[in-house]
Amino acid sequence: MENRPSFDIYCMFIHRLKQRSSLDYRNKLALLAKDPSSPQMFQFAQQLSDVSKQYDTFYFSEKARDLAQIDVKELVKATEDYLSMLGGFIGDTLAASSVMPTVGKVKSINEIDDDYENSDKDDDKEDKDEKEDDDKEDKEEKDGDDDSSSDKEDDKDDDDKDTKKAIKQQVESLRTRLQFQWTTLAGQQRVIKSSDALMEIANVVFNLGIWYMGYSQSLLTTNQKEDGIEEEVRQVIYDYLLKAAGCFQFLRDKVAPKLKKSERGVDFGDSMLKALFLQALGQSQEITIGRAFKKNTSTSVICNLAVDTSKIYQEVLDSLNTIDNLFEARLEKLVVFINYKMSVYQSLAYYLAAFNQNATHKYGDAIVSGRQASFALKNATSLIDTCVSVTITRDALKGPTNYLSKILGTENTRFERENTVIGYQTIPDEVVALPDGNRLAKPREFVMPPTNSAWDEKTYALFDANKKLSESDITALKVVSPKLESTKAPAAAKESKEEEKNDYVEEAASSSSSSTATQSASNQSNAKPAKSGCIIN
Repeated sequence: MENRPSFDIYCMFIHRLKQRSSLDYRNKLALLAKDPSSPQMFQFAQQLSDVSKQYDTFYFSEKARDLAQIDVKELVKATEDYLSMLGGFIGDTLAASSVMPTVGKVKSINEIDDDYENSDKDDDKEDKDEKEDDDKEDKEEKDGDDDSSSDKEDDKDDDDKDTKKAIKQQVESLRTRLQFQWTTLAGQQRVIKSSDALMEIANVVFNLGIWYMGYSQSLLTTNQKEDGIEEEVRQVIYDYLLKAAGCFQFLRDKVAPKLKKSERGVDFGDSMLKALFLQALGQSQEITIGRAFKKNTSTSVICNLAVDTSKIYQEVLDSLNTIDNLFEARLEKLVVFINYKMSVYQSLAYYLAAFNQNATHKYGDAIVSGRQASFALKNATSLIDTCVSVTITRDALKGPTNYLSKILGTENTRFERENTVIGYQTIPDEVVALPDGNRLAKPREFVMPPTNSAWDEKTYALFDANKKLSESDITALKVVSPKLESTKAPAAAKESKEEEKNDYVEEAASSSSSSTATQSASNQSNAKPAKSGCIIN
C-alpha cells in the first residue's frame, strides 16, 4: 500500500440545552392531594423534589458548566432517577417502559379450612345406614361449599380487575394535572407550556441526547492532537454519540406520536427528531473513519464509509428542508453546517477514490476524482463563516478543511505528475461515480427506566382526581429573542454578532431550582465563545 495520509480531525455542531422552569414539587404537589396535610404526601413530594433538583444540578448549575469535572455516571443516574419518578404520572403510556403497580393477591380459596369435613365425627351412636346417609349428605354439602368457594375466588379476581382499572384511570388523570415549561431548540415558539407529564419526559430525554453530543465535542476538543485522538477516548466518544442517536430514536418512535400535535412544535416533529438522530449517527461514523485510518484499513473500505457519511448528512438536509421557514425556525445555521459536513466528506470520499484509482494505474480517473475532491472542499470552506456561532468557532471549523486541503494539495500534484511521467492517459470529461456507501454506526437503544417503587396503590390513593395545577403554579419562562440576521448576509460578520443571536431566559424564577436554571441561561447568553468551541449549557 502506498503511503496514505490519515484524516482524524473533527468539528461537531453543538446544540444548546433546553432550559426549564422547575415545578416546586415539594409545595405544589400537596395541592393535588385529598388531604394536603398528609405526611405521606409530604414525604412523596419531598422525594420527587429531591430528584428534580438533582437533575437541575447536573444540567443547569455552575457545576454543570464544568464538563471536564462532570461525572457522567452520576449525570445519567440523576436523569434516570427523575424519569423513574415521572413514570408514575404516565403509567403504561410507554407500555414496555413503565409498570403499573400490582394488586396484592389474597390466599387461594383452597387454603381456607373446610369446617364441614369433620362435622359428623361424633355421631358414633347412629347405625351404619344412617351414618352412610349422613356421610353422603356431608359429601354433597362439601361439594356445594367448594362451588361457593369458587364463586368467591371469581369475585375476588373481579375485585382485583376493578382495582387495577381504577388505578389505571387514576394514572391517566394524573398525567395531565401538573404544569411544565421548557424553552425550545427550534421553531418560532420559544417556550412550550404543557400539563402533560409525557412532555416533561420528552424534554428530559431530549436534553440527554443533546448533552451526549455536546460532551462528545468537549472530549474531542480536549483530547485532539496533531496525530488524532487516542483509541480509548475515541471509543467513549463513539459510544456517547450512539447513545444520543438512541435518545432521539426513542423520542421519534415511542414518545412524539403520543404527544398532542399542538405541543410537539418543531423540536418533537418527526423531521427534527430524524435530523438529530442522523446527525448523531453521522458524527459517530466520522469517529469510525478516523479509527479506520489509524488501523490501516483498506482505502476502499474507508472510502465506502466516507461516502455513506456524506449520504447521512444529505439525509439530514432532506429532513430539515421539510420544515417550514428554516430561518424563522432558527435552523438556517444548522442547515449551513450540515452542508459543510456533507461537502467535507464528499471531498474525502473523492480523494480516497482518486487514491485507489491512481494505485490501480487509472491515472486519468484519479486526476478527475482529485479535482472533484478539491471542488467539494472549496464548497465546504466557503460555508465556514456562516457556520460560526456561540457554540462553534471559526478555528474549529477550519480544522478539518485545512487538514484536508494540505492532503489534496500534495496528492493531486502527485496524481498529475505520475500521469505525466508514467500513465500518459487522457483525462476524462466526467468523474467516475463513487462506490456504494457502507454504514457501520448503529444507535444504542435508550430504555425508559422502570417506574420508581414509591408509586404504589397507597400513593395513587393520595391524589384527588378533581384537582389540577394551573399555569400560575409554575414560574413563567420568558425568552427574549434578539433580532435574527440571515446567513445570507455578508460573511464578514464578526463572531461577537453571532453571540447576540442566541435566545436567553430573562425572567428570574421564584423557586430555587428554577432560579438556578434561569440565572444560568442568562449567564450563558452573555458568555464569550470558549476557545474550544464547546458550550452546551
